[in-house]
Amino acid sequence: MPSSSGSGTSYVNININGLNKLIIMHIGQKIKEVLEQRHRPVTWLAREINCERTNVYNIFSRKDISTGLLQKIGTILEYDFFKDLSEESFKGGKPRK
Repeated sequence: MPSSSGSGTSYVNININGLNKLIIMHIGQKIKEVLEQRHRPVTWLAREINCERTNVYNIFSRKDISTGLLQKIGTILEYDFFKDLSEESFKGGKPRK
């Protein structure tokens, strides 16, 4: 069940194969990090997703986001946010084959 620590970081406590795990990822901050790694300004991303610059800053503050918007931003930034979320979810869990 999704919850919040009060710090703006989203966390989810899940049970996989009897192991309780705490998943932590602030997706808005991750988007901001990737945008900075790509050396792209906020105005560029705003143009690409057809919104105002202030909306991009709003995205950075979000702890969760719709999958459609995340996919669109990932495609524009050429980054697989879903892979990061998946890896974060299964960290320390059952080994991959």
